[in-house]
Amino acid sequence: MRASTLATPPHDADGAESTLTPVAAASLGRLAAARLLQALETGAIPVGSRLVEARLAAMLAVSRGPVRDALQYLEQQGLVHRLPHRGSFAVAFAPDELAEVVILRADLEALAARLGIVRRSIRPRDLAVLLEHTDAMARAVRARQFEMFLDHEMAFHRLLAERSGHLRLLALLDGLRAHTRIAISLANRNVRTRSGVPTAVHHLVQTHRDVVVALRSKDLRRIDATIKRHVLETLDFLGLSTPTLAADRGALGDVLPRDNTRPTAARRRRRQ
Repeated sequence: MRASTLATPPHDADGAESTLTPVAAASLGRLAAARLLQALETGAIPVGSRLVEARLAAMLAVSRGPVRDALQYLEQQGLVHRLPHRGSFAVAFAPDELAEVVILRADLEALAARLGIVRRSIRPRDLAVLLEHTDAMARAVRARQFEMFLDHEMAFHRLLAERSGHLRLLALLDGLRAHTRIAISLANRNVRTRSGVPTAVHHLVQTHRDVVVALRSKDLRRIDATIKRHVLETLDFLGLSTPTLAADRGALGDVLPRDNTRPTAARRRRRQ
């Protein structure tokens, strides 16, 4: 905006104009970051593509300043990489990097849930909201609306992080979930299935219900194991396998085997 278009602000003896602070630029930067993040998640901006400030500013109808702030924020989150004399690029994640993100998420998501329980900040109403998100995920899967599924999946986990009452943990998990969503969206676009939604997604809906059941129990060990197992299933969905991954999964601690949560068909037959 040109300075010549601005009228001189009125003021009085008390200097009322001093109460006005320049917050618009910062707000635009945050909004631009949110729009760019959404474009990365949906694939509107492909991974590995160059991010030209002038072009992005024109698309977002803002000046280059907010776009520069947005790119700096996304760089701090590990979603944008800047190269000297070449510009900014949307990060293309290597398998090792994605595996690291999921392993870290598993531990921190479990910590957030445990904090929510011991601080008594997870209320019955929160559990009801988590189930509402889970039901919405199931509807999205049936309707083959994968982006809607991801919207509710991310909202489910963010609510748990918020209830931890730990602001730094919340900020860390926000960044890690953004990495995961971009990776899952990319995987979904590359996977062809009969239903239009990867088969593993159907199982993920049920494991969200398992998390709610564990939270209701208030058993910290069960909560820890259930959430870690749930988040680690992202690795299976993405088909990630790295030389150190098995050891990394083991380092998460005593994660209950999958068949300990509910009887399998074979085990039920043996009991009869």
